[in-house]
Amino acid sequence: MSEKTSRNLDYLDKGVAISPAVPVVGDKITILYDGLLAKNGAPEITVHLGYGRNWNNEQEIPMVKKDTGFEATIPALKDDFLKLSFNDPFNNVDDNNGQGYSFDIMN
Repeated sequence: MSEKTSRNLDYLDKGVAISPAVPVVGDKITILYDGLLAKNGAPEITVHLGYGRNWNNEQEIPMVKKDTGFEATIPALKDDFLKLSFNDPFNNVDDNNGQGYSFDIMN
């Protein structure tokens, strides 16, 4: 398994994953969230996302509540890493202790 692939699986224990685990530019990426905010009963979750160190193409996307947590699907726009954080309606944030959750996108 390559270093990039293993990095995309690093957050499973925190309830954060993407599918496919190793997306390529043009793929649809499903963001899966069953982390701290979901475990604490948040009725809604929004994913904050961007690309690279500077959070390029920054967006806020409402997630859909499912039996297994929350989901959102986005296009993989750039050969870079996707950075994520999560918010609930009460201004609580899950941002991996200020680092964000980073997932590699291949070209």
